[in-house]
Amino acid sequence: KKRLAAAINRFLDPIRERRVAFESQPDLIDGIIREGSARAREECQRTLAEAREAIGLTYFRDAESVQVSR
Repeated sequence: KKRLAAAINRFLDPIRERRVAFESQPDLIDGIIREGSARAREECQRTLAEAREAIGLTYFRDAESVQVSR
């Protein structure tokens, strides 16, 4: 048990150190989260557009182009 605990602690120590370092920089963490959220939102929009196109849910896009051409 002691050897296993020591091995686990050796593995986790660098992770714990990084966590402590990040705890002192909440603005950095907020920025990382905001940036990741923005990228995820963009990717989600692209994926949903592809899915709508694939299943033929393009009514609103088609309706907009009809209105513009009137």
